[in-house]
Amino acid sequence: MLKRTPLYEEHLKLNAKMVEFGGWEMPLQYQGLLAEHQAVRTGMFDAGHMGVVKFLASEKLLSAQRTALTRYIDDMEIGQIRYNRIRNAQNGIVDDILIYKDYENYLSVFNAANIEKDQKFFADLGVECELLGWHVLAVQGPEAESIVQRHTAEDLEQMKYYTFLPLEFAEYDVLASKTGYTGERGFELMLPAENCAAVWELLLQDGVIPCGLGARDTLRIEAGMPLYGHELREVWTSAQTDSIVGLKMLDNFGVP
Repeated sequence: MLKRTPLYEEHLKLNAKMVEFGGWEMPLQYQGLLAEHQAVRTGMFDAGHMGVVKFLASEKLLSAQRTALTRYIDDMEIGQIRYNRIRNAQNGIVDDILIYKDYENYLSVFNAANIEKDQKFFADLGVECELLGWHVLAVQGPEAESIVQRHTAEDLEQMKYYTFLPLEFAEYDVLASKTGYTGERGFELMLPAENCAAVWELLLQDGVIPCGLGARDTLRIEAGMPLYGHELREVWTSAQTDSIVGLKMLDNFGVP
């Protein structure tokens, strides 16, 4: 049985074409792939299939960073996000992730198909990961900041790329990060699953175009951003992968 995000019924209302992805039933497209690709002046993506986790023992994670991650995290500042890759004993890529430095903990987002695998990988190192049950909603494109700004008193212009902060979006508490997977600037909003449909509806009313996995894929390819299971695999090392696509391309977009 495929899993569904809390926005499943919203996708059906918009006549989305649904497909299987990482064990989830997700929207491939709504109006059509080309229209959605070009719509990312401001488009939004349901990323609720991804796993937002909190590492429960920061000191154990820091002890494991030199063997488990490709980039150190002990120099991160509060509110900073860093792109990283989990690596196994053979230096193969277990997953690629974002790591967020909160006040007392580190947070991360695991790829949908890898959530259980990643949790087990860290558990074997003595690092427990708590799945928070948050939903991720990505608002992407040059106009994304001005639209998100309508719903919060925080000055989003002051946020640097690859940083995050808690804020009130309309009446809802969200964790907003200045990140994305499209090559466009934008925000990824993390919030309790029960509030995501209301936030989705507010953004629809603002004229934000819903986009599916198809547009996400063409946009990330255009931006040179790798996808686990395609350009990233456990049988490849980061050095091998980066000869195809990866950190060099990410550097071009200012990814820390």
